[in-house]
Amino acid sequence: MKNAGTILFILCGIFILLHLWGATQPTHYNWGTQSFAYYDYRIGIAFLIGCLAIFYYVLRQRSFTALENKIQKLNSIPLPFVFLGTAAILIILILQFPTEGLMLGDSKIILLTTSKIPSSTEVSANFRNQPLVLVLLRTFQDLLEGQGVGGLQEVYKWVDLIASLIFIGFILLFVHHLSFSPMEKILTGLLLMAGGGTQLFFGYIENYAFLYTFTTGYIITGWLAL
Repeated sequence: MKNAGTILFILCGIFILLHLWGATQPTHYNWGTQSFAYYDYRIGIAFLIGCLAIFYYVLRQRSFTALENKIQKLNSIPLPFVFLGTAAILIILILQFPTEGLMLGDSKIILLTTSKIPSSTEVSANFRNQPLVLVLLRTFQDLLEGQGVGGLQEVYKWVDLIASLIFIGFILLFVHHLSFSPMEKILTGLLLMAGGGTQLFFGYIENYAFLYTFTTGYIITGWLAL
């Protein structure tokens, strides 16, 4: 194995250990690696087995070869259809596995101190340094109330959902411009999607979903401009 491969495998091992820690003892110290802490333990075990299987060379080679052959056939699919398919998968995952870890971070504070999105930053300290986020949340609240849907959690759920779709657009824009094989593009996209910030899209009552999305977009568009 080349040096780069050895380093990558070490980092993958650390990544798995962090997720094991986050799944068994979720705290503020391991936020971002708690994806499996609040769901059925069988889901986490299945992912762990899959991750460990990749470390087995023969199985990894056979799996990647089979996947690459199938991916090559799908390489001609237009980018808009790739976006729609990826968005549909993510939306299904978000609706199927809404976050249950609301007692960490700012979620608990917002739930305890805010019953409704305030009219100005002076009303609630939760938005004092985020005036644009407040405007965005107020806009979504007004739109949902017009449709007969209310509630703080519903507002955040829809904000997180829209942020996730924009995030996917940035990721696809990035991998589309890479001079990689289709398999390498998919792995790069999955690596970017595996960041802890994607937890924000699963219904977290936090003010950072759009901030995470547009920070990612800023980095990607800046890289493309170089």
